[in-house]
Amino acid sequence: MSDKLFMGRTEVDVPRTIGDIMGVLGRAPNVKRIAQHWEQGKPAGIEFGLELKPGFVKDYRLPVRTEAVWGRLQSLRSYKGAKNREHAERVAWRQVFRWLEAQLAMIETGNSSSQEIFLPFLLDGPGGKTLFEAWQDSQLLLEAPKS
Repeated sequence: MSDKLFMGRTEVDVPRTIGDIMGVLGRAPNVKRIAQHWEQGKPAGIEFGLELKPGFVKDYRLPVRTEAVWGRLQSLRSYKGAKNREHAERVAWRQVFRWLEAQLAMIETGNSSSQEIFLPFLLDGPGGKTLFEAWQDSQLLLEAPKS
């Protein structure tokens, strides 16, 4: 396993990255609303409404899992001087931002659709779980289609 971490050296603070995320989502076609998702007094993701057809808006949440990044940072020798939770938060948020930029570029060029990219992040209702979280909690495994 590599001792490098994507965006592992970022110095961009979380508020600026949240602004960057809201900016790129705000320029995306069919995005109708954007909000921060908070857990335990800290920003934990971005929620947005996406109009799939006129008058039909579905809500999505992009989680930012800083604890996972914190765990990974602790295991890497090359990040000894940057191992604190604030650094992990910066890295986690910046990774989501860069991922989102790439996904929106694919949507813009027709390489993917917004539904195809964001499906795992579809919310089952206000304040609810994402489709992925609901699937994960159900412990169901999907079978591959038979050809």
